[in-house]
Amino acid sequence: MKKFFKIFILIVAIIFATSCEKKIPINIPTASPSGVLYSLGNSIATTWNEDLKDVRAVSQGSNGGIENLNLIYAKEAQVSMGVTSVVYQSYMGEGVFDGRPNKDLRILFGLYYNPNQIVVSKDKGVEKFSDIKNISFAPGAYGSTTVDEFTAHAKVSRLDSSDFKLQYMGPDEASDLIRNKQLNGVFIMSG
Repeated sequence: MKKFFKIFILIVAIIFATSCEKKIPINIPTASPSGVLYSLGNSIATTWNEDLKDVRAVSQGSNGGIENLNLIYAKEAQVSMGVTSVVYQSYMGEGVFDGRPNKDLRILFGLYYNPNQIVVSKDKGVEKFSDIKNISFAPGAYGSTTVDEFTAHAKVSRLDSSDFKLQYMGPDEASDLIRNKQLNGVFIMSG
């Protein structure tokens, strides 16, 4: 009888284990928790979790597009967001992704026009991009798309990062420092 009971328990355990649904994990890195993409990532994860029975989506903050694409390349994320120029660089293995093309990337949809904006204290007399080199300036957080875009603008202006007084941080922290007169300007990418 004990042997029959053990076999019965084993069969029930096997049936229970094989009938449990295994959900597909989807990690969605976004950008700064104070930004639009963070909220969008949370909304996508919530919608997928409610509507797709076989998915477990999780959204998380990140430094933005470059970090997101690195996470996808490393297979630590499955879906994310990035600016077209950086997605192209990742796909081709160029720029900050030099030698690491990710031909598995696919674009699901476009979001919105995302212009680059330079915000500087009025009293600094900045009239053109090259004037930024004379002030303390935040091009974005390390590893962010914003820094990559800033670097592209500097290159077109025949300048490089060593020509500037840069402090690396996101727009929220930079805004606080500008308000407190501890920083003079910030480079922002925002729709």
